[in-house]
Amino acid sequence: KRLKVPRDCSREEKIQRRMDHAKKKPVQPYTFDVLRKDIAYDGMLNAYQNESPILGVVASEGGQFYQGFGFSREQKSHFLAALCSIFSDEDLDKTRGGVVIGKRHHPRMTIYAQVQEDLFDSMLADGEYMGKGYLPRNMISKVGMFTRVGADKVDYRKIPSVIRFNEACVGLLEMFKANVRFDNNRELLFPIELQLSDEALNEHDQFKDYCESEKFGDYSMVPKFCGRAHEQALRIAGILTLLHDRDCSVIPLQWMSAGITIAKWYLDETVRILADETTPQEILDAEKVLNVLHSEGLQYTNTNQLENWSGTGVRTKKEADAVIKTLVEHNWLIKVNDRVVVPVKKVKLEDGTETVKTVTTGKAYRVVYAVQD
Repeated sequence: KRLKVPRDCSREEKIQRRMDHAKKKPVQPYTFDVLRKDIAYDGMLNAYQNESPILGVVASEGGQFYQGFGFSREQKSHFLAALCSIFSDEDLDKTRGGVVIGKRHHPRMTIYAQVQEDLFDSMLADGEYMGKGYLPRNMISKVGMFTRVGADKVDYRKIPSVIRFNEACVGLLEMFKANVRFDNNRELLFPIELQLSDEALNEHDQFKDYCESEKFGDYSMVPKFCGRAHEQALRIAGILTLLHDRDCSVIPLQWMSAGITIAKWYLDETVRILADETTPQEILDAEKVLNVLHSEGLQYTNTNQLENWSGTGVRTKKEADAVIKTLVEHNWLIKVNDRVVVPVKKVKLEDGTETVKTVTTGKAYRVVYAVQD
């Protein structure tokens, strides 16, 4: 902006006014460049100050984030504490030489990261992730291997419910971007304030009491996760409310109940994952194969079938022998003495139909569908 100086000012005063004006740089507007694949503590503070009041770390390869500079030996402890502070709606301090030179109030961050099993195992074994309360502030799930979209596969991007959900999420983000306001210190002012209805508040309080009681009961394996489940349910309920009605200011019982259902699912999923971590791998491999045998309705099996049947995860005869040995020991397979017909492989024909290749063999096992105690 051009400075207008009165004509009756002295030369020295004009120079001083121009110098003062030159120091008043315009405040850089937020760009809302909110997504990152990796970020560290200082970069996070700079982004909050200069780019966006909210940040999201989204990474299909979470190792880029969790094995990056922010989680190096020198940075990890400080960075984990900062992330926990964000979750608890606490201020972030920017320090230099041990002196606080700036603060960031009410920052917001969402982290969605997919990690490999070996990395997740190392995070569980590292006491800082659990000791500082970072992992219990996350909702964790473990999914099977993703498959590429092909002619015979379902394209999930075209499912109507998925399309509607994506559109609702985009609409919610656009609404926030259009209505967000800041105070004179560039601190974020949230235009959305949600209250719980009386029924929703009662439902939340009951779930909170349930979590407190089950920390030493059904969820004794994951007490820290259990203690924060009611907070997760509240966040989910708020999001569901705005997804369905952007002008709503009260969380109804319907979405509070839905939030509790989702939060409890994640809590059960955490128990399952941590239980898997303490279960021998040979048992997990055998359970995976048994689930395939049962779901396919197979009556007989052998090593040839396990190596070729889709979904078993078995690739070699050695692996097949080990799985069969485990299932026999636990009475889920019984060796047969007669020659039987065993399906060994599904084959797709040129016309697009599918058939099953079989062999007649005396080396086979009968699949048990219910083990008697």
